[in-house]
Amino acid sequence: MSVTHTAKSPQAGLFVQEVEGGFVFCRFAAAQTMRDCGLFSFWARTEEELSVLCREGCEPSGAQRTESGWRLFRVAGTLEFSLVGILAQISSALAGAGISLCAFATFDTDYFCVKEEKRLEAKAALEQAGIAVQLCSDER
Repeated sequence: MSVTHTAKSPQAGLFVQEVEGGFVFCRFAAAQTMRDCGLFSFWARTEEELSVLCREGCEPSGAQRTESGWRLFRVAGTLEFSLVGILAQISSALAGAGISLCAFATFDTDYFCVKEEKRLEAKAALEQAGIAVQLCSDER
């Protein structure tokens, strides 16, 4: 699906896709080297840590801590950097339902995770806020 959200119409056609399967956050020492963890994996390195989000079962060894049981969603399409309020609309809908999220972005779009046990509630809250949710067909 090719959708481009522009600064003039950020909510036009806004919907999110749920990526199949469970995900895990892993915390490593900041200097840790890392292998590629496959499709839909994300890394963030600071002076204090290296954090990795990847599919459950694909997590690298040597993590200091892990937190499993996350579900991944992405905003469908390509978002321009000038857009305002996309994640605010999503996080407000989830916060209103008492659901926490972890959000991050790539060059093209925004992603967020919710805990597995809140997955169905999150989908319902998003849909109630006018944000369509569909299953993402990924190529593993």
